[in-house]
This record gives sequence, C-alpha cells and structure tokens, in this order.
Amino acid sequence: MMRYAVTGWNADTPGGPAPIPDARAALAELRHELGDIPVALLGHSMGARTAVAVADDPSVTGVVALAPWFPPYESVDGLYGKHLVAAHGRRDRITSYAHTAAYVERASRVTASARMIDMGGLGHYLIAGSQRWNDVALSHASAMLEGSI
Repeated sequence: MMRYAVTGWNADTPGGPAPIPDARAALAELRHELGDIPVALLGHSMGARTAVAVADDPSVTGVVALAPWFPPYESVDGLYGKHLVAAHGRRDRITSYAHTAAYVERASRVTASARMIDMGGLGHYLIAGSQRWNDVALSHASAMLEGSI
C-alpha cells in the first residue's frame, strides 16, 4: 500500500501534483522488486485521479477508479491503450458522478476499453455498500491482470 509523502493535490509541487511523484516512485519500486509484471491500479477519489495520471507507466494495464475525482479538464492521455473502469454513486456529494461519466466518455476515445458503473444511491465513502465496492474493485482489477477485460 502506498502512502503519500504530502497530503492534498498541491498542483504546484515540482514533478507535478504531489501524489504523482509518489505513485511513480511506487511503480518503479515495484518493478525493481518484482520485475516487469502487469499492474492494475485501484484508487478512490484523489487516488483514482493519481492512478489515471500515472497510467502511462509501461507496467500498468488499467485503472479501477472508485468514486473518482475527475475534474472536467482532467487529461485522458495517460490511458492510451489501457483499460478504465470507473464506479460512482449518484449520491456522492464530494466528487461528481457527471464528471466521472464525462471522463469515461472522453477516455473511451483512447483506451482499449472504458466502462462506467453506476453504483446507484451510494455516496462517496466506501463504507455503505462496501461489498458492492469490493466486488467491483476485485473483479475488474483481476480481469485487467488476467487480460480478460
């Protein structure tokens, strides 16, 4: 599990927003320790935004984004040829279901596959409906690693 060196997005951080250098370092460390293995990134909220930002890493096969924070201007370029599954509840008051749906639509132009999963009346935090969130995370990340998505 990765821990951020700095909290928050902090867009003015050298090397890009604060979580991006941390995530890139974690991917490099993983490659150093385990070699060239496929990696599926799983992130919630800002973690999902970080995951799509580093999805251009050659080890990454795709991203599973749970209640992601995808502002309207967020780039989809790092997802070129990768897989994206984004799950979002319609009662989320922290991040936007509509922004996620629009991001998945834009990403579908560059990804190998892009899917939006409507989590219905669930909100931002993964406590309510935790089994449903877990099922989405496990089934889709596993499929990305197995090459069956």
